[in-house]
Amino acid sequence: MKKVFVLFLIMLSIYSCKTNKEINDGSLAYKLKKYELAKSLLNKEIPTAKSTEKLLKIIELAESYRFSNDPKNALKWYNNALENGATTNILFDIAMMQKQTEDYDAAIKTLERYKATSYDELRTIPEISICKKAKEALTKPNNMTVENYEKINTSSSDFSVIAFKNNNLVISSSRSKAKGENIHPWNGEKNSDLFLVDRKTNKLSSLDSLLNSELPEANITFNKNFSIAYFTRCGFSKDVNQNGYCHIYKTEKDGDGWYEPEKVRLFDDTINVGQPFLTQDGKRLYFSSDAPVGYGGRDIYFANIDNNEIGFAINAGYTINTKDDELFPTTDSKGNLYFSSNGRTGFGGLDIFKAEPIKRGFDVSKQMPYPINSGADDFALVYTKEFDGKETNGLIEEGFFVSTRKGGKGGDDIYTYKKELFNTFKLELHVMAKSFEDPEDDTSKFLGMISLDSAEIIFIKNLTKEKVVEMTDKNGNAFFPLEVETDYSLLIAKKDYFNKSIVVSTKNYKDLTKVEIILKDTVELENIFPQKEIVIDNIYYDLDKANLRPESLPVLDKLVSFFNENNDLTIEIGSHTDSRGSDDYNQDLSQRRAQSVVNYFLEKGIPKTQLIPKGYGETKILNGCVNDIECTEEEHQKNRRTSFRVVSSDGVLESN
Repeated sequence: MKKVFVLFLIMLSIYSCKTNKEINDGSLAYKLKKYELAKSLLNKEIPTAKSTEKLLKIIELAESYRFSNDPKNALKWYNNALENGATTNILFDIAMMQKQTEDYDAAIKTLERYKATSYDELRTIPEISICKKAKEALTKPNNMTVENYEKINTSSSDFSVIAFKNNNLVISSSRSKAKGENIHPWNGEKNSDLFLVDRKTNKLSSLDSLLNSELPEANITFNKNFSIAYFTRCGFSKDVNQNGYCHIYKTEKDGDGWYEPEKVRLFDDTINVGQPFLTQDGKRLYFSSDAPVGYGGRDIYFANIDNNEIGFAINAGYTINTKDDELFPTTDSKGNLYFSSNGRTGFGGLDIFKAEPIKRGFDVSKQMPYPINSGADDFALVYTKEFDGKETNGLIEEGFFVSTRKGGKGGDDIYTYKKELFNTFKLELHVMAKSFEDPEDDTSKFLGMISLDSAEIIFIKNLTKEKVVEMTDKNGNAFFPLEVETDYSLLIAKKDYFNKSIVVSTKNYKDLTKVEIILKDTVELENIFPQKEIVIDNIYYDLDKANLRPESLPVLDKLVSFFNENNDLTIEIGSHTDSRGSDDYNQDLSQRRAQSVVNYFLEKGIPKTQLIPKGYGETKILNGCVNDIECTEEEHQKNRRTSFRVVSSDGVLESN
């Protein structure tokens, strides 16, 4: 099992090695925050512990694993505590460990169980919601790449990366090359030092002998020309047997080296202050502190700098800070504040949040997306390239952050972060139709729109003619992945309905604000009523002639695509006259006119077997304008019509 820990538990806590006396009691080791020793002792003590002590020691062991950032073993012992009589309140702790291991399904079930026994909806409902969001994030496409910076990470803790001159980096690390021999009792690692990273060779060297000591140093930040630096050092006394606190130190460049660092006075010496970050303009220093004037735990503060003089510490406010811990503040060139918190609902452990500056303080903090955030602890995000809003493709953001996520080399690991501008596309198609009280009569009562399940969809990529056939689900939906800059044709069909085709395109379509673009479309299929006559409007002939007039052709052209879509149907083309003229003449004229329409469709490639011309003459008068009845021209016009109706279907759907 890798030994991992979170820097904030060291850099903003009492640095305590106040006794060299040997400790033989696991509970005492736990109370003194010597978690490595506590784990070793408690594992041995629990099997033989008295019944009155056993549960307490199990919980202390679970907490020891939790505070040394081993959620898997913490989960094991929290469950053990539940089996040994712990109250159901411990279910919440179990759920938090399940979140940290990214077992979100289990976490949801545990939270539901906790809610049922505690009625603590204020905590459980947001946590259940974020677990569902995290599950979705793990599978949702994104344009961010996160990789372990393997060439500089070690099995010890490596953290707090910052850009330095000549395209180099400075990191904090507890690796074996750190100065001194002191071992921290929380995690059994050496006290951290500041290391310079050559990005070309990935080789590390100590930053400066004056900046590194036998005490822990970390979280360095520089002004824009790298002539001034602030960093965290814990333990102001060289006697490591005394209690000490974490403070911010300032130093200035001295040729190739640095002057002796001096403590920055922000609060009393008995208050922990650390994790400094200097804004790009050098006018504000952000930091974290457990000062009792805060909202609780550790809060984010800032101090304005004027003429190289640091002002009073100012709390960043309630939109940033909570009753728990807010840590590792950083900013970008726009003044956006990034920080980590375990007091806000997140994916697990510490999550990174962003808050935009407003006139008086900061706007509401927003969680950074996956994969920057994970179920593990994620913190100390810094940008080396920011999105300026002008790029339209390629790399738009780049930076570093620190995480304890699985797959690392051990302890806290440094990760690289890249964001590229690209889009993925998906089509969500919904198929509907009208519903009538009598399914065979569209003049019956209209009941509303219904979703059509099992509708067949032929999905064709136009360029390559690749074809996919899908069926709509029970809700009438079908989903298709789309490629960029591509045209598609879709043919939708279902028995007892007219087929319909649509086109979809992703050409010239980009969105800078998101990765996945979902194109939504709703298609209504028209019901087929076999005996229903469908009038084709605007079909005109010269007087007493069967030839189609030019203004009729655009209407017929539109029907060509309809017949192509519905090539499984046999269509009767009907022609009707008014009652004027003899019955035989009207019958002959209507048959010739119906044939003219069919001939036009045949010229357009519609198969002869699909069309039947039928002249009705004056046998289907729609109003009372029969022989010897005087009617207006408008009334006679209603009877002079061309129509079609479905006479049969072979039930076979083909695509051209």
